[in-house]
Amino acid sequence: MKILLISNFYPPYILGGYEICAYEITKELKSRGHKVYVLTSRSPEGQTKVEDSIDRSFNLNADFHKISKRVEPLRRLKAVYFDYHNYKMTKDAIKKFNPDLVYIWSLDSVSLSPILAAQRLKLPIVYYLASYWMERYKTFESTTSRFWQNPFVKMIGKAFGSSFFKMIKTDHMIAASRALKRVYVEAGFDKNSFKVIYLGASEDLLKQGGERLFENNNIFKLLYVGQLDEKKGVHIAIQALAYLVNHKGIKDIQLDIVGAGKEEYLQMLKQLVLSTDLDKYVNFLGKMECLALLNFYKNHHLLLVPSIWIEPFAGVIVEGLSAGLGVVATRIGGSPEIINNGENGLLIEPNNIGELAEAIMKCMKDRELLKGIGLNGRKTVVDRFNLNNTINLIEDYLIKVYASHK
Repeated sequence: MKILLISNFYPPYILGGYEICAYEITKELKSRGHKVYVLTSRSPEGQTKVEDSIDRSFNLNADFHKISKRVEPLRRLKAVYFDYHNYKMTKDAIKKFNPDLVYIWSLDSVSLSPILAAQRLKLPIVYYLASYWMERYKTFESTTSRFWQNPFVKMIGKAFGSSFFKMIKTDHMIAASRALKRVYVEAGFDKNSFKVIYLGASEDLLKQGGERLFENNNIFKLLYVGQLDEKKGVHIAIQALAYLVNHKGIKDIQLDIVGAGKEEYLQMLKQLVLSTDLDKYVNFLGKMECLALLNFYKNHHLLLVPSIWIEPFAGVIVEGLSAGLGVVATRIGGSPEIINNGENGLLIEPNNIGELAEAIMKCMKDRELLKGIGLNGRKTVVDRFNLNNTINLIEDYLIKVYASHK
């Protein structure tokens, strides 16, 4: 089967694990004999490149929520609905590659125009949703009522119908978790259009797991991996550590923070570390290459995932479990679909500094518990969250959709 995969970002240009998963799935589909052509955005330098079945020619628009509602209606329409350049690039790619099916990963900042191009050429479309980008586009109209009173926008609205989004067909959607599916259904999407398929760990990731490596067994090593964003709750992890060090007198502990993000939030975190006298206990390590990160996991005892938002599917949990780490995650979003509390990890309430501190202390004191949840966690990934299972399910679904449109 010939598949056109469309994504706003694609390695090596990434925001996080979402784009890496797109690459892994593309690689595996190719290994099974499918031809996959990728259409994505330009390089950070703004260069258009075509390389090894990857066309990097999309424009990226500003976040439509940040564009002035009253002054810049045309820019907002372009950012949300119709970017002509991206529409044309999609049509050109379809005519060049002649795919059997279009597989859309994410169109955040691209606009909905690639969907309109694929629909115009009557191709079946499958969406893989591991974030809220499609829900944000759909709810845009209902959350910007003043914008729709603009005379120019109203004129276009009459031409296209009462709702731009009604032109978008969403018959075949894969959600990365049941929690994510619920959010989309609550936003008005048809629940019967969804199939839940979890993202899985690659064979390379599973091979890296197993034997643990500790440079210093006297230090209990905590790890955070991910974007530095307030919704990720990194400040909660630092505050929990401050409680353990300053109120419980625990000194043989360390928190390594891997990732990058908004500069304001990073500076706030660093100030929090200084104000709580934790500069000897917290390391900000920035971004880390995938292979180095896989080895880095094995040098830690406990992975902290303290998200305070509805995490669609925290792939970092799967990574941590693959490496045999104990994992403490918040009981929100897709995380409880991976973690069974007390069996293969620990679940806590979001935004609860005390409960996170207690979970860390529990693992420090009970090393048998820590070892047990680590072993069970790795088994969970091998049994339920491996990439081979994910590819099998996605491949079957894509073939089924294609067959139904022939």
